[in-house]
Amino acid sequence: MPEFEKYDVTKNPRDHILSFQNKMAPFSTDDKFLMYSFMFSLTGSAITCYNQLDPRSI
Repeated sequence: MPEFEKYDVTKNPRDHILSFQNKMAPFSTDDKFLMYSFMFSLTGSAITCYNQLDPRSI
């Protein structure tokens, strides 16, 4: 799995998602892996918010 620059809500979320998509391009056919991996690109209050989402909404 690639190393990610962690998103912590102080940066531009669009830039973070574009960076994540670019780094994960080799795995783009595996949706489950992409969804699982995204949480590892978050930190601080961003991961807190992510963890509070209803799993069925992701």
